Amino acid sequence: MLPGPTIIRECPKCSQYMKQLTLESGSMVDAHLWTDGKMDAPMMPDQPWLVKCPACKNPFWVDKAKQIAVLDPLAKVEKEFSDTRMFEHLTETDYLKFLQTEKISKKKEEYVRMRAWWCSNDSMRHEKPKKRSKVVYTKDQEDNISRLYELLDEEDPNQRLMKAELARERGMFDEAMVMLEYKFPEEFDKAVSVIRELCKSRSAVLAEIKFDL
Repeated sequence: MLPGPTIIRECPKCSQYMKQLTLESGSMVDAHLWTDGKMDAPMMPDQPWLVKCPACKNPFWVDKAKQIAVLDPLAKVEKEFSDTRMFEHLTETDYLKFLQTEKISKKKEEYVRMRAWWCSNDSMRHEKPKKRSKVVYTKDQEDNISRLYELLDEEDPNQRLMKAELARERGMFDEAMVMLEYKFPEEFDKAVSVIRELCKSRSAVLAEIKFDL
């Protein structure tokens, strides 16, 4: 992993400075890819679009926050920014609250609802495969994934695959199989195969997709 420049941004609400780390290049070493589309990769950290100010806790789109400075990651941090904190990641509660209080585009709504769905599945990611169980969604979580299912475009291969996974995790196996009857690009073959086999076995449990580096 090779770090890129550190960007100093200003919170749109309270004007607090915060750090945004970037990547020059990353690696898939020790990465974990899940059937819901989330990837955990220590050598390729997540670069979230929607973040939270560490001071006032206000969520904001990172590319809409004013850029104050761009720092060399290998140089000594300027005194002015030595105590600057990193932005924070939103919790599931944050995402769902954001959806209730902000008017956003379809693209942004898809992003927020996808992230909220991933959060609802996070409790299963560190369980051993045999100990994982189907996530029992709360009403708010169910409302979120129902709306996400409506938003996703079946003509987009990645979004169609996510629709199949959403259906599978909700126990709608026949509907998931219909979603999988599609000419996906070759790079989707492994994920499609894993989700299809889980549908055949009537499993609604989150699973990891093992891939070769």
